[in-house]
Amino acid sequence: MNGNGNERNLTKKTKIGYSFGYLGSIVTTWTFSTYIFFFYATVIGLDPIWIGIALGILGIWDMFNDPIMGHLSDKTKTRWGRRRPYMIFGTIPLMITFVLLWWNPFNEQFMIFIYFLVIMLIFEWMYTMVSLSYSALYPEMTSDIGERLEIAGYLEFFDIIALILGFVLSLILVGIFRGLGYSPAMSWLLMAIILGIIMVISIFTATAVTKEQEIFYTAQALSLSKAIKYTWKNKAFRVVVLAWLCISVAYVIGAATAIFFATYNLKMSELETAISLLFMFITAIPCLLLWYKLSQKYGTVRVTMAAMFLFGLAFILLLFVFNIVIFVIAIAILGIGFAGVILLPQTLYADVIDEDETITGVRREGMFQGIRSFIAKGSVSLSYVTMAVVLSLSGFQSGAATQSESALLGIRLLIGLIPAIVMFIGILIYTKYPLKGERLRKVKEEVIRLHEEKKRAFEQQKV
Repeated sequence: MNGNGNERNLTKKTKIGYSFGYLGSIVTTWTFSTYIFFFYATVIGLDPIWIGIALGILGIWDMFNDPIMGHLSDKTKTRWGRRRPYMIFGTIPLMITFVLLWWNPFNEQFMIFIYFLVIMLIFEWMYTMVSLSYSALYPEMTSDIGERLEIAGYLEFFDIIALILGFVLSLILVGIFRGLGYSPAMSWLLMAIILGIIMVISIFTATAVTKEQEIFYTAQALSLSKAIKYTWKNKAFRVVVLAWLCISVAYVIGAATAIFFATYNLKMSELETAISLLFMFITAIPCLLLWYKLSQKYGTVRVTMAAMFLFGLAFILLLFVFNIVIFVIAIAILGIGFAGVILLPQTLYADVIDEDETITGVRREGMFQGIRSFIAKGSVSLSYVTMAVVLSLSGFQSGAATQSESALLGIRLLIGLIPAIVMFIGILIYTKYPLKGERLRKVKEEVIRLHEEKKRAFEQQKV
């Protein structure tokens, strides 16, 4: 797949500097989605049902929070742009609420639940404000497919670095602090402080090197009702977000269950678990270039489906893991498919927004990202509710050093069978994706023409 036109040549500094912000945008949410269930169930001792209820409420909150925040971002007009003000003023509060998630001052179950719920809702509000605004910048930076794929490559490189920080380094830090004599609760809190500082540096760097295009944020935005209508009416977008829902659910359930599986099924320590999980990224990082090259040759949609198929097969392999060696091998295979499923949907999402601009006449990254974010975060709630139900039905005991055979079976189903089924459903959804071939080429040509018209109209207004 080659680029059509090149309306804006971005510097390498802008591409890498913007992409570096993805590390900060992702590290907190990956750490949250991977370990918050384990932290509250085993360290704090909150019953899984209470955790599931809190995360279910979070999903309802995001139904309103994300689309409204996205629409507000589209309508914002300041001298700093539409998106950057939310990144500038929202990053520090986001860090504070992230840290507070990993500290709970209460002992009674209901009060632990209330504190967790309130802080989590505030955290999600701040996260939406910052990450949605950051992600909405990507599609309007350039409409050239080649540049978008290059930026997508940088984004997913930093995404994997963020995953290493949130998925592996976090456990290493907890293990180190435990070795220094800190309590389990304090070890997790210190880990959160370190990752929070990294997040602030990353997002502020991206804000500093990125400049928004005035031709977009001076345009008249659609009303909220029309914005929602046109967004959900877009078939290509529906396919992308529903397939992404499947990818996200499969990953979140698998990732969040990994520490349960390693701790209870394989009897591994935090450091042993962290080192084992590192193998997913050892294979994923070099495979980013492989999936990038394959997408250029065979098309993004087809290659995305191939990556999802490999990802699903790796989950099936996890069903048959009974020792550390096979666990490491399965995790390494998982990383190959993982690189493709996180890299390629970025460009499909940007193409969808291009097509929408040819219909509505305005760039609406905020609304699209808002609904996409709602779907993504809804997948976290759905994943954790699923985990809460399966763990409770299988007899999992919060805070216990060992678990029953039925609980161990429930953990095995969560790390293998359920993610695999969801991933294969996502492949079927992608077969309905319409924006490719000649239709995509025409959209690219029309977008470039529209942007030239907007530039001329903007220059005339300034005269």
